[in-house]
Amino acid sequence: MLKIIETRDSLFSQEIMEKDASLIGAPDTFLHLYTWPKPTLSYGCLVNPEDFLYMDKLGELSLAKRPTGGGLIFHLTDLAFSFLMPSSSPHFSHQTEENYLFVNQIVAKSLSPYIPSYSFLTEEAPGASRFCMAKATKYDILVDGGKLVGAAQRRTKKGLLHQGSISLCTPPQELLQSVLRESVYTDMQKTSRYLFKEMLSPSELLEKRLEIEEALRHAFSAAII
Repeated sequence: MLKIIETRDSLFSQEIMEKDASLIGAPDTFLHLYTWPKPTLSYGCLVNPEDFLYMDKLGELSLAKRPTGGGLIFHLTDLAFSFLMPSSSPHFSHQTEENYLFVNQIVAKSLSPYIPSYSFLTEEAPGASRFCMAKATKYDILVDGGKLVGAAQRRTKKGLLHQGSISLCTPPQELLQSVLRESVYTDMQKTSRYLFKEMLSPSELLEKRLEIEEALRHAFSAAII
């Protein structure tokens, strides 16, 4: 049975990541829904942010190191979530790609009312970017030929942590251009796709986040019995 955890503005960005790490290998399966306390840029545990960012331009952006791999991702106009399951789960696989496909199929189902046409990438995309939304990886959800959902995983003998980010609408482009090194910004523009093509106001963005969180609850609950 799935257990749902909600973290709403009660922890700093890095503390949210540490909470995820502490749950790896727990005997229960969790869907963790959380709200970043401020605009955040998270990065994988093997990434050096200085290779991709102008660190002196971050301003109010908070940095958070994830316990998973993967590249950098802005949490400005996205919906972030985490999914954790123990190795005792019948859905757990020792093959990373199988776990990606399992989780992304559930996410795609929750998003199906918004994306009538989508596909899963069947082969690793070329390129070596460590910026999450600048490179599509195998079994990513693709819309209009680009990446809609970013994800990174950490698997241990005890369990799996999958951290995902659904791109809802275009982030502020001036901010991206000022913070990202030019080549990364260019790759992101080519690869990234958004659930809603139009810009959303803060209230609209909140409304859509809540809608999709509810869809995630139903989809994951139906898959984890």
